[in-house]
Amino acid sequence: MGGAVAEPFCFSFYGSGVVEYELSSKKPLTRSVFTVMMGLTPGTLGVDVKENTLHVHVVDVSAYSEESLRRLEEYLMKVLE
Repeated sequence: MGGAVAEPFCFSFYGSGVVEYELSSKKPLTRSVFTVMMGLTPGTLGVDVKENTLHVHVVDVSAYSEESLRRLEEYLMKVLE
């Protein structure tokens, strides 16, 4: 496939919004701990999980960083799996 990068789904309302984050882990414990720890990050809150997609509410969509969530999930996968 070409070098195209898909834009994440985003619903925005006055700067805040809901974005989709694709989970790498398949283990329920890792997913649960990740969602709780992500909620400790200022401005983020896990809203819903459907299959491998976590819907994340962020206070400032322009400041959302998928990379920081990916690093947290990878760290938890090393520790918990």
